Amino acid sequence: MIESTPDAQVAFMAELRRESAQLDYRRWAAMLQVLDTERVRIEREVEPQQQDLALAAVRSVIAQANGWSEHQVAGRIHEAETARDDLPTVWKAFSTGKIDAARMSVIANGAWKLTKQRFIERLDARSVAYAATHTVAELRRWVKRFIARHEPDEVEKRYEDIVTERSVTIHHHEDGTGDLFAENLPSYVLAGIDQRLDHAAKSLSEDDRTLHQRRADLLVDALDHIDPDNEPARTPNLA
Repeated sequence: MIESTPDAQVAFMAELRRESAQLDYRRWAAMLQVLDTERVRIEREVEPQQQDLALAAVRSVIAQANGWSEHQVAGRIHEAETARDDLPTVWKAFSTGKIDAARMSVIANGAWKLTKQRFIERLDARSVAYAATHTVAELRRWVKRFIARHEPDEVEKRYEDIVTERSVTIHHHEDGTGDLFAENLPSYVLAGIDQRLDHAAKSLSEDDRTLHQRRADLLVDALDHIDPDNEPARTPNLA
């Protein structure tokens, strides 16, 4: 029976959150234990050229057991191994329920982007106290600031490398519709596009279309006006 006082109810909810985080830890730790055990067996029993395939099969089994996609399990294995091997303070906090899986993942993702061991150790030492008292979104911004403050040159290099991979792709569906994806574009470019679409869509009065529909139609209309014969493609300054 839960006590009726507000303080007792809040304490009860906090305890439930801690227990939930510990259950997350047990599942993630069990995942690593299975993977480590199977990796040893595979290296001992499976021909070298077949080992990657055998490990992929193990990851597939782990994904099915947890209700995850294989893409999700690959990311979570990497996050868990990073925390266990490189972030001992974070991993211990996860095991005690002080932080949950979502916060552990944010910190592990930040550690991947750091290139110097002393900064990884500093992130490990400082992140738990912040993570335990802030939302996941706030923690994500904190980690981003931490990386930018400690390795600004690497942040700039990573930005330049990602922007060189910018692309636009179109995927068609069987029902006659499709999706347009623009990837790895600079945030300031996308922010400008977003603002212009919003402004133009909201300026259309007495229009039965939803705001999202108007934004989509305006984007398609703008792309329809590209004339490669009369207007050569221009390369914007994305640096």
